[in-house]
Amino acid sequence: MQEPLLLLPDFMCDLRLFGPQLPALGVDRPVMAVPMAECERVESFASDLLDRAPPRFAVLGQGLG
Repeated sequence: MQEPLLLLPDFMCDLRLFGPQLPALGVDRPVMAVPMAECERVESFASDLLDRAPPRFAVLGQGLG
């Protein structure tokens, strides 16, 4: 099995953004999502993300520059 896929929607979006892709993305790997809107400050987003993430993961982000 591949490492988990971590989905990161843009600040102005929520997890519904990935709704149509979830069935295909989750076929051979676990998929988890972290809504950026839950973060208090953008400066702390990376540390908040790493606190929730498994030791190894792949990332799919949208609209993050």
